[in-house]
Amino acid sequence: MVNNLFTRTGSQADFTRFYTKLLGEKICVRQEVRDKKAYILSEHMQGELTNLHQLFLDLNLVAAAVLDGLPPDSLKDAIGEFLTRCPVYRYYGNSLPLTDEETTAVRGIFNQIRQAKPDLNPATDQLENVLLVQPLTAGADYNGRALRFYQRCMQFTGPLMAKGVEDTLMYVYNRFIGHDEVGDSPEYFGLTTGQFHQKMMDRQTRWPLALNATSTHDTKRGEDVRSRLNVLTELTGEWTEAVLAWQQLNRPAADETGEQPEREAPDRNDEYFIYQTLIGSYPMPGQDEDDFPSRLAA
Repeated sequence: MVNNLFTRTGSQADFTRFYTKLLGEKICVRQEVRDKKAYILSEHMQGELTNLHQLFLDLNLVAAAVLDGLPPDSLKDAIGEFLTRCPVYRYYGNSLPLTDEETTAVRGIFNQIRQAKPDLNPATDQLENVLLVQPLTAGADYNGRALRFYQRCMQFTGPLMAKGVEDTLMYVYNRFIGHDEVGDSPEYFGLTTGQFHQKMMDRQTRWPLALNATSTHDTKRGEDVRSRLNVLTELTGEWTEAVLAWQQLNRPAADETGEQPEREAPDRNDEYFIYQTLIGSYPMPGQDEDDFPSRLAA
């Protein structure tokens, strides 16, 4: 929240426009979030997805005849979509039926799947039936089994969010790396003073004992680096002009390495990431450089 307070909200459109022009394509952050989570699930957590699918079958939550009528692999794919489209790290419901608020959130995920993947509708309907519909009338035994499946899903949505967003998206979506932070979000671009004060009043009212930190063990950039990056949002014109000039200065080096695959140059996205890193961390006048060039190169 403090990081957003020091970001000029009015610069969002200019930063987005420049980044789109730089890459030659328009990037939808929310789609990128889903894509990166889907990639992590497919490439690194396939075993967990298989185990969840098997658990669903073992718990006998749906009649065998109904399962046999589903398209092959559609149930497993629907479970995967449920995990990747979960908009938060996890939900904490520990009994079925879920609360009204959590039911609305989970139903929203299923509706998203139906809209994006209509071929999975029969499987999606079964998942919704198991988690949201049946528990309204089922007994303790069924609800206990369904809850076990739901809570196992919630054990994987958190790691999927962490790996897909914190450790992947935050290094490839470089519109403004000052917000590529745990606790912040690449989607955010500043808060007005009034909005900030309202959020602080809400926190005082609802979470008076919460920990307020501007840096943690998960922080990717320290407060000093983020503070310097935030200044760029006050200097949009000067910043974009400087980046274009640096690109021209470095173009011969990029062209030269392009002919030598073993010395591959950064692409435009990585190049922009490097410029922001330099601005945020380059030693101030009079400061010890502390072997900065070698550290940056590494």
